[in-house]
Amino acid sequence: MHGVFDALKDVLRVGYDASKTKTALRLALGRLKLLRNKRESARRAIETEVGEMLKQSRGFGYDAARIRCETVCREDATLKGYEILELTLETLLARLPAVSASKAVPEELREAIATVIYAAKRAGTEVPELETLKKQFGRKYGREYVAACEGEGTASACGANATVLESLKVKTVDDNTVQRRLEAIAAKNDVVMETPIAIGEEVAMPASESNAAYASAARAAAAAEAAAQRAEAAAAIVASASLHAPSDDATKELSDADVEAVIDEVLAMPDLTVEDATAKPSAPSGPPPGVGQPISDKKVELESSDASDPAKPKAYPKPSAPEEQRGPPTADADDLAGRFAALKKGP
Repeated sequence: MHGVFDALKDVLRVGYDASKTKTALRLALGRLKLLRNKRESARRAIETEVGEMLKQSRGFGYDAARIRCETVCREDATLKGYEILELTLETLLARLPAVSASKAVPEELREAIATVIYAAKRAGTEVPELETLKKQFGRKYGREYVAACEGEGTASACGANATVLESLKVKTVDDNTVQRRLEAIAAKNDVVMETPIAIGEEVAMPASESNAAYASAARAAAAAEAAAQRAEAAAAIVASASLHAPSDDATKELSDADVEAVIDEVLAMPDLTVEDATAKPSAPSGPPPGVGQPISDKKVELESSDASDPAKPKAYPKPSAPEEQRGPPTADADDLAGRFAALKKGP
């Protein structure tokens, strides 16, 4: 029955109690001050935690600090709204007789009353006295007025404080706001923070510069690959020359130009790869004259069986490989050794 009478009072706009309104204002002020102190202490603790995370910003330290900083930003906004709400309640408490004396909303209290009604819906769970004030103002000025002050789109038109409207809304914090707050905490804790690229800043490379950079990287990769091939060829040439070149004091030392000429000739061969250079030939052909046999005027006599078979290629004896050599010499290595032997003999 009590609820029915309250509903009738709200509809008929009767039953406003100035004494209850004054008591609710005083209780709301006391509770709001305690709530602000509690939230302020919690915000300072989180801010200290964020500062410690920034000091140990290794790996995921920055990301964790940024997430915690979002809570700090929300608490900052809520505390700012509560501070304005506290001033609004003090204003209403001081000018409450003007509410009792007028049938319409006093112009000087228009913002204060609309702000309290709007805050009752968002902060009524933490400050229940705001619900009592909303009910009393509804009985004084009507349910339609209360509904307009509670609406998101109409509260501003009713005169509610814009800062309270923004601070009590449930929304995500802007990234730039979080970044500025994070930088302030870092400066307070003497932490040098590498500021990331600002949100919304253009970081993509233009298409022309991207194509030029790609072409430059491709050229650099090709040059590096060519240098690696030349190094492998030079190493193979030196190894082959040391194995196959005769040890004669009359031979001359090869110049760098001779080495470079042979390397260029080797690299110019089609489809020359490391696998091709090291692979064992399936059907090796005979080496050029003078390669793979002692340097002398004597001719190698062919076996009678080989001479009788004209289709069989000539076979030349190969020098015995030293014990330190790993694996048999390949046809390419013999070819290179022969060229170096010819160069070292000179004209």
